[in-house]
Amino acid sequence: MAKAILYIRVSTDEQALKGYSQRSQAERLEKFCTDNKIEILQTVFEDHSAKTFNRPAWSKLMLGLDRQKSSRPNVLLFTRWDRFSRNTADAYYMITHLQKLEIEPQAIDQPLNMAIPENKVLLAMYIVTSEVENDRRSLNVKHGIYRAKQEGRWIGKAPMGYINSYSPTDRKTITPREPEAILIRQIFLRIAELDQNITQHYKQSIADGLRCSLNNFWIIIRNPVYCGKVRIPPFEGREGYIVKGVHEPIITEELFDLVQSILETRKKPSYVQRPINTLLPLRGFLYCRNCFRKISGSGSKGSTQRYYYYHCKSPCSYRIRADQLNDLFYDCLSNLNVGEEYTALYKDVLQESFHQLYHKHVVDQLYISKTIEKLITRTTSAKELLIKGSIDNEDYLAIKIDCEQRINVLGSELHNAYAFTLKEQQKLELASLQLSQLLRLYELSDLKTQRKLIALLLNDKVIFDGSDFNRCLTPVAQIIYNLRNSKAALVNCDELKITSAQDRVMCLQIQKIEYEKGNDIDETTSSQVLYFLKSFASLFPAVVK
Repeated sequence: MAKAILYIRVSTDEQALKGYSQRSQAERLEKFCTDNKIEILQTVFEDHSAKTFNRPAWSKLMLGLDRQKSSRPNVLLFTRWDRFSRNTADAYYMITHLQKLEIEPQAIDQPLNMAIPENKVLLAMYIVTSEVENDRRSLNVKHGIYRAKQEGRWIGKAPMGYINSYSPTDRKTITPREPEAILIRQIFLRIAELDQNITQHYKQSIADGLRCSLNNFWIIIRNPVYCGKVRIPPFEGREGYIVKGVHEPIITEELFDLVQSILETRKKPSYVQRPINTLLPLRGFLYCRNCFRKISGSGSKGSTQRYYYYHCKSPCSYRIRADQLNDLFYDCLSNLNVGEEYTALYKDVLQESFHQLYHKHVVDQLYISKTIEKLITRTTSAKELLIKGSIDNEDYLAIKIDCEQRINVLGSELHNAYAFTLKEQQKLELASLQLSQLLRLYELSDLKTQRKLIALLLNDKVIFDGSDFNRCLTPVAQIIYNLRNSKAALVNCDELKITSAQDRVMCLQIQKIEYEKGNDIDETTSSQVLYFLKSFASLFPAVVK
């Protein structure tokens, strides 16, 4: 007897605009399971948009499915494919992931047999229709906002000093709000009259009763809305500009322009950074083991040649030969290897990071195959019309020759697309081994890429004790290269903001990899590991391409 999980999704907007309801979906799915003798293991209710798979109930469901093996369902049922997803790329990725778990996603109102290749085109039509609907709605909203701004109307939450209200014609607008409006007027007057730096003006405003951060303070004094204008951002190739607003200004245009000119004259001068010597790639990453200050690097002229050292400028005069320290770093790179599980995951990262490169030709194949099918159908239809006498033999031959010529050309293109895809897959297999080829990648890279790799691998403050660089690696790098227990605290690591279904699935895979090693890590740690892999892939795109 088949077992199923019922997935019922409806967003708040859909309930209001289209009358969708969770109850009606549940009744239809339960009736379908009863009629087809399918056992219901679980019913999942979701009130979230289908633009991505970053949905609370879905994430909890997938976490449970990835961890449990004995009680997984055979199918995941929903009413229509737009209940499952409204993003084509995410949908295909999630379907593949579910199939790896031996779970078949299926829409009862739009059933598809995924074993039939042609049905994938039909699936794309179902999902793309919903995706286009979302995109069209989003585009209409953007055009509406742009037109409203062109009319001089402020769109969105009112800035500090104003409050959202309605005009006499019942249109949304903003009006000054006291006492913030008075405080903001005083800010502009104070900047125009007193010769102080902006931080001093900010502190005085805070003392007067203003409640905002220094960053928001800069936004206030740069915002033309306070002199009765609205900034129009660049849109669809058109440059941004400023128009007169329909709201009441807090300050005059003359005062605003005077403040802007004062701010322009206070810009800090730019400094040209001195280039790093290629023989000192670790310069700027090392700290003195005696006084814990950042150490520099330079050359020293010997009797026969010039020798380079990493050295401390403080009185402790600590220094070490650059070539010796560089060799120790090379040894560290050559000895770092990852297991097959992270190699396979890195391959998925490459496929996701360079999605357009790897999937463009797959889409071309589908398009060419569909076009060839249409040409064959056209030839068959022309033959039937000839038999019926609707067209003469000359017209039929013209259609047949035209279709055959186009089929021959498309057939050659289809062959080339298949060959290119195969070649790219071979490149991908080789590129997936990059994580264990650090020394080779390092030696082939320019100095800028080398230093980016160093920054990715090493801690912010490296105090080298003369033994090896393994202890100087970041906690995330030590997790990936299996040099430490992943339960250890992570510090100074960037965290990837998970926004797509692919990222969420990869984070679950990382948690599973470490769980099998005996390390139960959380989502934050797994996202840091994924950030490392994505950053690493972005350093060496030429190797992939």
